[in-house]
Amino acid sequence: GMWNATDEAAQTEALRTIALLGERQGNHSDGRVLELEGQVRAECASRQELETQVAHERSRKEAAQQQVLCLEYELDGKEAALQVAERTLERRDADLQQAQLRLRALQESNAAMATGYSGGPGLGAEDLFAALRAQLHERDRQLELKDQHIARLLNVLRQHRSIFVEDDAATLG
Repeated sequence: GMWNATDEAAQTEALRTIALLGERQGNHSDGRVLELEGQVRAECASRQELETQVAHERSRKEAAQQQVLCLEYELDGKEAALQVAERTLERRDADLQQAQLRLRALQESNAAMATGYSGGPGLGAEDLFAALRAQLHERDRQLELKDQHIARLLNVLRQHRSIFVEDDAATLG
């Protein structure tokens, strides 16, 4: 048959429907694109926040490492000072032993010289002996204080290391 007005109207209606569907599809695509762009922006913001947190944690960890290094350095210094003090004490101890030997020799010679003399051993040597003993006790006291200080530093260092290990475990876990 021939193309008539009814066919013409049907074609016009079909073309209008196709155009309308295309428009709707376009609107839907535009909406989907906007939605996806929003998701991408949110993901980027979330990623930036995570990178900021990671940088913060990294700087905190580096600061803790620096603190541990400082404490270790300080502890090394204290240990060196303790070794010097111990060597000094050993020298003082040797000096004291020498003085005791000299004192005994002096007392023996005094006793030998004073067989007829009733004054007994000289007080000067006893005073020297007491003074040396007091010096030795003071050195012992100072070393004890240094030992206590080093023990406290070691304790602080251990605490920092354990916090450090816990932080690493928490960051990695």
